[in-house]
Amino acid sequence: MTQRIPYDPSGVKNRQKSVIITDMKKEDLRVQRTNRLLREALTSLINESGYDRITIRDITQQAQVGYKTFFRHFDSKEALAQAILADMIKEFQQTTRTSSAPDNPYHNTLTAVRFAQAQAPLVLAVMVSPLANQVEMMFTEFAKQDVARAIDLKKLDIPRDLATFHAGSSILKIVLWWLKNGMKQTPEELTGYIIKLVFNPLPQK
Repeated sequence: MTQRIPYDPSGVKNRQKSVIITDMKKEDLRVQRTNRLLREALTSLINESGYDRITIRDITQQAQVGYKTFFRHFDSKEALAQAILADMIKEFQQTTRTSSAPDNPYHNTLTAVRFAQAQAPLVLAVMVSPLANQVEMMFTEFAKQDVARAIDLKKLDIPRDLATFHAGSSILKIVLWWLKNGMKQTPEELTGYIIKLVFNPLPQK
């Protein structure tokens, strides 16, 4: 005698829900993969030929995704570049904030240098794009914290904003020099040079 299995509508619904969730996860993974490919493609192309000459067709060919697929993710080349920069700034802020050491400009600057080393192609690409000024602002904001903690503001005979702008711009330019010249110095050596050139000339606490 065959045993009849009672119909369970909740079981059917659960299976349907499971299928939907699985499909959504697969779609999320596809979206993430396409986003990554487009970002890597633009970064690579900028380092090869500069920003201005790159077209969306160039990006999609480099990423090996469909031309129409690009517009499902970004409205323009500029929007893609801005997304890349936003992610870089977020990661930089998280990295420097997590390992921040009060009253230790060397440690904090070394963290920033190591970040630039790990993200060298991206940093170089962004710095030859129209978004370079935002990276300068990022380094200026980073330097502002260390300058405020490391120097004696009472002895500073120039405006504080000028001192932090100088520190941030100088750190960025030294790091870019290092990246463009093949990173011949270790991060520790470069950080030592930055301390000597940027921080030591300022009045110390």
